[in-house]
Amino acid sequence: MADTTWKATERRVAKRVGSTREGATGDSTYDVIAGEDYTVDDHKLGIEVKYRKSVPQWLVNMIQQAWKHQRHAWKELGIHTDPIVVLAPAQSPVENMVVMMRFGDYLNLRKRLAMQEEGKVGGTE
Repeated sequence: MADTTWKATERRVAKRVGSTREGATGDSTYDVIAGEDYTVDDHKLGIEVKYRKSVPQWLVNMIQQAWKHQRHAWKELGIHTDPIVVLAPAQSPVENMVVMMRFGDYLNLRKRLAMQEEGKVGGTE
């Protein structure tokens, strides 16, 4: 059976987080559950992979704007930031707003937090 593009995408994501694709099990489960390198406070990363041929340009523009500001913060202010976009539907409570960032950036952040928890990097007392 030929590997569909969305299955291949799930496999690529799983490999990036030290795991394997869960596949269709008949149960309600994530596409991928991340490996130990991305576990923080005993919380594993549960990932739903949604493959699309294209993403709305306005979403792309928001992420690009966040990155433009990240570069400015570093170059002009010497501040390291993790660029995120908060998508706030009208009348939505803050807790229900959606956070977006590039997957690689998120994984780097998650890995830094896991390393910090293990005492491998500074920042915790």
